[in-house]
Amino acid sequence: MGRNNQNDRQRQLMTILPKYALRKTKFGCVSVLIAIGFFLGSANGMTAKADALSNQDSSVKAAVVQSDHSMTSASTTALSASMNTWSEASNAALAGSFAVVGVQAATSASSNKPSTAHQDAAVTENSAASGASTDSAVSDSAVQDQQSTAGSQSVADPKNAAAGSAVEKSASLVATAGDSPSIMPAEDVTVNAKNFSQYFNTDGTATYECNPDGSVTITFTKKDQQYSAGAVSLKEKINMDSSFTLNGQINLGNFGGADGMGIVFHTGSVNALGRPGGNLGIAGLPNAVGFKLDSYYDYYNEPTSDLPGDEIPLPKNGEDDSQYGQSQDPTTEVPYGDIVTTSHIKVPTTEGKPAWRWWVDNQDGTVKPLTTSLMDGKFHDFSIHYDGTTHTLTITLAEPAGHLNDNAQTPEQAQTVTWTCQIPNLPNNENIAMGLNIIAATGELTNLQQFKLTSFTFSPAASVNVEYLNEQGQQIHQAGVHYSGAPVIGDTYSTNQLNLPGYTYIGLGKGSLAPSGTLEKEGLNGTVIYVYGRTEKITVNYQDVSEENPQNLSSYDQNLSGARGQSSGYSTTDTIEKLEAKGYQLVNDPTGGKILDYGNAVQSYTVKLKHRKITLGPDQYQNNGTPLPNDPSKTYKGVEKNDLNQTTTRTIKYEFANGSQAYAPVKQSVDYTRSATVDEVTGDVDYTPWTVTPTKYPQKDSPVIPGYDADTPVVDATAPAIDENPVVKVIYQPCTEKIRIVYEDVSAKDPQSLSQYDKVLTGKYGSSADYSTADTIKALERQGYQLVSDPTDGQVLSFNNTSERTYVIKLKHQSANTDHHAGGSVKPPMQKPTDTQGKGTASTTGSAKTAIRRAKRSQSWQPVNSQTSQSVQARHTVTSNETSSAIQLTKSNKHDAVSAPNETASTKHLPQTGNRRDGLLADLGLLLAGIGSWLGFDEIRKRVLKRDDR
Repeated sequence: MGRNNQNDRQRQLMTILPKYALRKTKFGCVSVLIAIGFFLGSANGMTAKADALSNQDSSVKAAVVQSDHSMTSASTTALSASMNTWSEASNAALAGSFAVVGVQAATSASSNKPSTAHQDAAVTENSAASGASTDSAVSDSAVQDQQSTAGSQSVADPKNAAAGSAVEKSASLVATAGDSPSIMPAEDVTVNAKNFSQYFNTDGTATYECNPDGSVTITFTKKDQQYSAGAVSLKEKINMDSSFTLNGQINLGNFGGADGMGIVFHTGSVNALGRPGGNLGIAGLPNAVGFKLDSYYDYYNEPTSDLPGDEIPLPKNGEDDSQYGQSQDPTTEVPYGDIVTTSHIKVPTTEGKPAWRWWVDNQDGTVKPLTTSLMDGKFHDFSIHYDGTTHTLTITLAEPAGHLNDNAQTPEQAQTVTWTCQIPNLPNNENIAMGLNIIAATGELTNLQQFKLTSFTFSPAASVNVEYLNEQGQQIHQAGVHYSGAPVIGDTYSTNQLNLPGYTYIGLGKGSLAPSGTLEKEGLNGTVIYVYGRTEKITVNYQDVSEENPQNLSSYDQNLSGARGQSSGYSTTDTIEKLEAKGYQLVNDPTGGKILDYGNAVQSYTVKLKHRKITLGPDQYQNNGTPLPNDPSKTYKGVEKNDLNQTTTRTIKYEFANGSQAYAPVKQSVDYTRSATVDEVTGDVDYTPWTVTPTKYPQKDSPVIPGYDADTPVVDATAPAIDENPVVKVIYQPCTEKIRIVYEDVSAKDPQSLSQYDKVLTGKYGSSADYSTADTIKALERQGYQLVSDPTDGQVLSFNNTSERTYVIKLKHQSANTDHHAGGSVKPPMQKPTDTQGKGTASTTGSAKTAIRRAKRSQSWQPVNSQTSQSVQARHTVTSNETSSAIQLTKSNKHDAVSAPNETASTKHLPQTGNRRDGLLADLGLLLAGIGSWLGFDEIRKRVLKRDDR
C-alpha cells in the first residue's frame, strides 16, 4: 500500500480484526495471534496485513466500513476477551505464530509496500518451520484463502468496484482526521490466472493459457517461427512510488536457438511495443529500463532507413527488422543476463545519414553469463522485486547446474543469480508511472520461449497515456507524461505538443484527453492523442517580368509547410492586391488565387507580374505633382504639355546686301508630338519618338525683285530638328546687265554692219551705263551718214532691266552735196570721227554739242502695281534741264518687280546732233550758235575734257 495512509489503515485494522476473528470461528486462534502480532509489530507490518485483508469479500468490507465507534469499542472488548480466554496450552502454537509475525515485520521494514504474494510466501514458509502441523495447516489455509480472495479482485470486477466504494468511504472517514483524500494511492492489485486478461494485452505471436494452479503460461514464440515476436503488455501503468513483486518461471527453449526474452519498464504508452529480433522488445521504447535473457549473440546492425524509428512499423512475421537496426550484444558467451536501458540518439544508417532511434545501451557490470543448461526446454524460477522507496529493481533467476558457454566450459552449481539496478529519476516525474512489457523473439534461429506468471502484485498509477500519431493512426513518436507529484487522484499531469521533424501538428485526436489536467481516477485516466500530418511544402515565388531578365520579388515569397492534405490557409490574392497597389500588373497566377492545400509532394508556384504603365497621348498631358490614379502616393512628373508637344519655326529673311529688308520675312512652323508611358512602380517615364507634322519645312521660292538676284532662289525643304528654330537669309544682289549697241548701214538692200562702232556695255542693275549714241551718230553723219533710227533716242543709257538688251542704230548714206574745188573733186573729211567712249576723237562740233547737252537729269522707278508676286510696269522718265532742249523719253518695260531701292543716277546731257523732228528754225539756230562760238572752241573743249576726266 501507499505510504500516505498507513496510520489510518492501522486504526481501521484495530477495528476490523477482532470482529473478523469472532465471526470466523474456524480461524479464531489464528486471528487472535495476528491481532497480537499487529499490536506488537511495527506499523508497516500492520499496514501490510491490512492490505491483504482489504481484498476480503466485499460484504465483509462493507460491514467493516459501516462500523461506528461503538462497534469498534465492542470489537476491541471482544478481542480482549478472546485474548484472556486463550489457554496456556496454546503457547507453543502462539510462539510459532510470533515467528511468522516477526518475518512479516522484518519484510515490512525492508520494503515500504511488500506484495501480498510475498507476504503469503513468508507466512507459509515460517509456518512450516514451526513444526506444529496443526498450526501449519491453519496458516496454509489462511494464506490460500487470502490468495483466493485477492486473486478474485480486478479493476473491472464489480467486487473490485465495491472495494473502490469502500475506499472512497474510508477516505471520507480519513478526511475527518485531517488527511486529504485526493492523494490516496490505488489499492494493490494481484494478477493471476483468473484476471490475467483484465490486466494484460497479448501481441504478435503471443498466446496464454490459464493453469489449474492459478498461474498463466504465456507462449511467445514457437519452434520454426522465424522472425517472429510475441509480447504481453500491462494495460495499467505501475505506480513507481510503490513496491511491487512479479513471481514466475522462464523457459528459454533449447540451447542453440534464438533470440531470448526481455522484460522492460518504460514511460511510453501502455500499448507501445519494442523492436523484435535481437532487440528483444526493448529498443524503441522511451526511457526504458529492462532486463534481458539473451540466447544468441547479435552483431551491430546499421539501420537501413533514415526515418525516425517511431515511424518504422514493426515487421511482420517472417520479416527482419533491418530498417530499425540493432546495437551489438556485450558478450558472445550466451546465454547471459543483462540490465539495459534506452536513450534517444542519432544512429548512422548504411548510407551514413543520421536516424533517430531509441537505442539499447548495456549497463556496465551487469552482464552475467549463464550455464547452457538453463536452455533445456524447461521452466526455471524467476522473480522481480521493486522497492518503491529506494526505486531499486532486483531480478532473481534460479540457474540449474551446468557449464558456462565459454572456452573453459566452466562448471556451475545450481544457484540463484541476481541483478539489481536503479530506476533513474527523470524530469517532471516522467518515470513515476511506467508501463510493463514482456517479449520474446526469434530470427533465423527459432525456439519455444515461454513465461509462466505465478503472481504479480502492484499498485496501479493514476496515469494517462500520450500518443503521437499520423492521420492513419500510426505511431510516429513516443514521449513521456509529466506529473506534478505522485500518480494519484488529485495530482495533475501535462503533455507536450512536439515539433516532429517531417510532420506538422494538426490537432487532438478523437476521444483525446486535454493536453493537461487533473488525475480524476485510479488507473489509466485516458490518452492524450496528438495527430500529425506528414509535412509538405508549398513555395510561392513572386517575379517581376517587366524586363528581359526577370527580377525576383523575394520579400513577398512564401515558403509554407503543413500537414499533408490540410489547408495552408494561404492564397496569393492579398499579396497580388498589395503589389497591384504599388503599381504592378498581374501577368500570370498559376494558383488561380485559390487557397492552397498541402498535397503529397512539394508544390512550387511562380506568380508573374509586370510594371503597370499609363500611356498618355499629346492631349493627355498632366501637370507635375498630379497623383497617379492607382497610387496617390506617387505623382506624375515629366508629362506636362511642353514634354509632349513642341513647335519649331523656320524663318526666311529676305535682305539686300546692305542688310535692309528686301521682302517681308516668311515663317514656316512644324508641330512635334509624342506620347509618354509612365511606370507606376518606379515613376520612370518612357517617351515615344517625336512625330513631326509636316515632316519637313516646305520648299519656298524666293520672291523675284526686278534687277536683283537672290543668292538662294529656292529655299529647299528640310527636315526640322526638335528644339531648333533655324533662320535662313536670302540676300539680294543687283543684277549684272548687258547692253549691246549695234550700228548698221541700211543704205543698200542688205544692211551692212558698222561693227567698228558697236558697243557692249556691262553694269549693275540701277547704275548708269554712262553712254549715249549721240556722239557716234554725229561722227557718222560727218562722214556722210544719215540717221535712220536710234531706239535710244541718244539718251545716256542705264542698267535698268533684268535681261540683256540690244539697240540697233540704223543709218544710211546721206544725199551728196558736192563741194566743187579745183580739180572738180570732192574734198574728203580730214579724219575719222572717234567716239568719246574710246573709239576715236569726236568732232569739235559734236563735242560742243555734247557739252551743251550735258545736264542734270533724274530717273526713278514708279511701280504700277505694288503686289509682290506679280510683274509690274515701270516708267523710265528722263527729263532735261530747261536750259537745254527739252526732251522727254518714256520707256515701258514689263518685268517682275516687288520693291526696289530709290537709286538716283547722275546723267550727262550730251549736245543734240540734230533732231529732224524739230523745225528748221531749230537747226539754223544751232548752226548760228556754233559759228558764233567757234573762236572760243578750244577753250571750251579743254574745259569739257577736263571735267570728263574728273
